[in-house]
Amino acid sequence: FGLVTIEAMACGTPAVVLDKSASPEIVRLYSFGKVLDKVCISELLTIRDIGEQYNKRNVFSKGKIILDYIGLYLG
Repeated sequence: FGLVTIEAMACGTPAVVLDKSASPEIVRLYSFGKVLDKVCISELLTIRDIGEQYNKRNVFSKGKIILDYIGLYLG
């Protein structure tokens, strides 16, 4: 399990993972980061905007997580 990837995403850092690693499902689920088939420097250079896009969405913000938990309890 890609704990480092999850921790990075929770802190607002976009994740770049390889398709053969343990983390592509997580990155795809939250549509945050990039899943690469292989290490390609030119593709890595095109990923600069991911962090800004993610920060606008605020997927793991404190307020959103609290509301998600309340929603689960209220069912």
